[in-house]
Amino acid sequence: MASITHYDVLGISQEASLKEIRTAYLALAHASHPDKHPKDPNAGRRFLEISAAYDVLSDPSLRRAYDLALKPPKTIEELLLQHADGKRALEHLFETAPAAPHHGEDIGMIVSIPLELLKHGGVFELVFFQKDEEKQALTIQIPPKADQTPWCRLPNLGNPGKNGGSIGDLFLFFQPQG
Repeated sequence: MASITHYDVLGISQEASLKEIRTAYLALAHASHPDKHPKDPNAGRRFLEISAAYDVLSDPSLRRAYDLALKPPKTIEELLLQHADGKRALEHLFETAPAAPHHGEDIGMIVSIPLELLKHGGVFELVFFQKDEEKQALTIQIPPKADQTPWCRLPNLGNPGKNGGSIGDLFLFFQPQG
C-alpha cells in the first residue's frame, strides 16, 4: 500500500507554489478544526496531520529534504542536479577544469585624489599603465561624499578572461590628497 504524503494530506501536487500550499492549508485547517467537530474522535488527529504537512511544505529547506526522501536519487548525477548545493558543487568542479571558461582577474588600484574632489564630487582623469606598458586613460565621475565610501568598482576593466570567460573588474581605492 502506498503511503500518504504531505502533498496528499493537503490535496496538492508536488509542483504546488507556496501560495497554493498556504491556500490549501487554510481551507483544510478551517474545515477540519477539532472545535468544529467536537464529536469526531479523529478530528484532532486529522488537524495535526494537516498542520504537520503545512509546517514541512511551507519551509523551503524542509520541503527539499522531504522531497528527497520521497524520491531518493538513484545516481550521483541525480543527487547533484536535483539541488542547488549540488549544482554549485558541480560548477566549482568544472570551474577548475583546464578548458572551462575562467573569469578574468580583478585589479585593485590605489588612487590619490584631492580631498575636496572626494567631498564634493567631480571629474577625475586617471592615467595608468597596463601589463604590456600600454598607457590607459579613464575619465571618472566622482560622486559627492566619496570620502565616506572610499572605493568604487569599474566592471569589465580588469584582466581578460580565459576560454571565453568574462573580463575582470577594476577596483579603485581612493586615497585623499592634502
